[in-house]
Parts: sequence; C-alpha cells; structure tokens
Amino acid sequence: MDPLNHALIAWMIANSFDVDTRTRRFCLLAGVIPDLDGIPILFDEQLFQAVHHTFGHTLLFGVLVSLVLALFLEKKRLGFSVILLGFAAHLGADIIGSNWPVPVFAPFLPAQISVSPYVSDFVIYSVIGPAFLVLGTLAAVLILVRLKRTPMEFFSKRWDGIMVNFLTLPFKERCYLCGKRAFLVCEDCNRTVCMSHVDESTKRILCTPCTDSTGNVNQRADT
Repeated sequence: MDPLNHALIAWMIANSFDVDTRTRRFCLLAGVIPDLDGIPILFDEQLFQAVHHTFGHTLLFGVLVSLVLALFLEKKRLGFSVILLGFAAHLGADIIGSNWPVPVFAPFLPAQISVSPYVSDFVIYSVIGPAFLVLGTLAAVLILVRLKRTPMEFFSKRWDGIMVNFLTLPFKERCYLCGKRAFLVCEDCNRTVCMSHVDESTKRILCTPCTDSTGNVNQRADT
C-alpha cells in the first residue's frame, strides 16, 4: 500500500484520541516509518526486493519505535499506545492491501501474513487500495471540519492553520475589502481576505492595508 494511504490512516488514528500535537505527529510518523526498509528503492532495485517488508514491518520494531518516541511525551502510556496503534495499522493495511507478505512476528516466528493467497491482485490493488484512499480522505475531511486540523500539522502548526483557513473559509466568510470569498486571515488585523488582497511581498499572511506601499509591515495595531 502506498505511503499516502498509510499517512491518512495514521492521521485518522491520531485524531481519534485526546492527545497533544506532538503525540499526533509521532503517530503519523509511526504510520509511515515501517517503509524505512523500502528506502533502497531509491538506488538499488535488487536490494529493495531483498529488504523491503523485513525489519521495518515487524511488531518488535514498532514496539521499539513507540517506546523511544513515548519518552518525549508527557502522557507516556497513552502516547505509547496511540503511536503503536498507528504503527500496527500500517502492518494491517499492508496485510490486506498488498500482495507482499508481512513478517509481523519476526524474528520470533517465521510466518509471513498476507491475504494474497486468498484474494486476487486485482481486488487488492484495484478495490481495496482505492477503498482505503477514499475512506482515509473522507476521514481527513471530517477531521478538518470538526477539529480544524490537517496533516500539515506534522510540519508546522502555523501552516496547518493557514491550510485550514484556505480550505474552510471560502464556504462561510467574505473578504472584508471586496466581498469576494475569503481564503485567509490577516495575521495583523485578524480579518478575512481573498487572495487578491493578500500582500505577496511579505512572508507573513497580511492584507494589503496592513502593509505600506514598500511592502514593509506597519507597526501600528489595527483596533
């Protein structure tokens, strides 16, 4: 199963619990980190075939990763559980959404698990895979609407807020300058603006009245 599906599944799990931003980030990371053993695809096909779905796709690796990441959390027990669940979801998705067997219990048990002997490749890649993508996307939209979060939170809280505004404001807010659909919120005056009235000469999200003609940010506070 592709990394996008894994990320969406982990994002859904992370937002199913009352946890902090760092825990959600770690859960998302755990949801894609099993594919660390697939990095050789970037430079050697034969090595990729030899090592993918090996050490990274075991519960032992997942427990170790979860333990290490949980050390950096305030709620360590809850964080460990959420992170491990995100990791385990990756293994489960690969078992039913890939024809590549997963050595879940290695190195303790040699058995590799896959639905491939019982389900055709067509069903796996043309039905199960797309179904996961649709469900994951719908879950991400629901999280966006109800919790005002996007996977962009993994990289930056600020840019996550910008993404949330861009995706939700057009449906409910208007630009205070021209009345068109708003997409962003000015970081100085906190008013909604359309794309035409965002000053592109600054790195911040500012409406044109909050910057002077030279593109320098006005120091006054808009009351």
